[in-house]
Amino acid sequence: MDSHEEYFIVDSNGEVIKSIKNPNNYIQLEEGDRVLRHSSKKYLQDTEKIKYGFVKVNINHIAEVSDIAPIVFKLLPYIRFSSNLLVYENYVYVSPRNFAMVMNKSLSTIRKQFQKLEKYDVIKKVLVGKNKYAYYFNPYIACRSSRIEVDTLNLFCKSKYVRSDK
Repeated sequence: MDSHEEYFIVDSNGEVIKSIKNPNNYIQLEEGDRVLRHSSKKYLQDTEKIKYGFVKVNINHIAEVSDIAPIVFKLLPYIRFSSNLLVYENYVYVSPRNFAMVMNKSLSTIRKQFQKLEKYDVIKKVLVGKNKYAYYFNPYIACRSSRIEVDTLNLFCKSKYVRSDK
């Protein structure tokens, strides 16, 4: 640690609370506060948090499923944060039947595409109730968050898209 480097205590919004010379001598942090180097503070000042939804996509794996990419991209807006469950805004599960209506395509076309997505391990069909299924999107291909529920990861633990360098 550089003895001349200046550090900053910032709140959860990135606002500077206090400037300090040695973070090792300062231990009184409130919940949500953290110690940042000057370069991190500059980064926070020079960037802005985007306040609308994004989906993180692994471009290497999307390339592997390029022949079904159009439906993959059409499903991305329905990925639910942290679970990767495919749902509409009103939390109705995405199914081939209702997705066919949304996309204005035939049910048979969408069913075939969903089967192909399952074959490619892009989605998994899971029984969630009596004769009721939900689809999960493979978080190793795309997700809404960098933190994913363990149950979702376990659904795809044998996927060829799992990274071996955790």
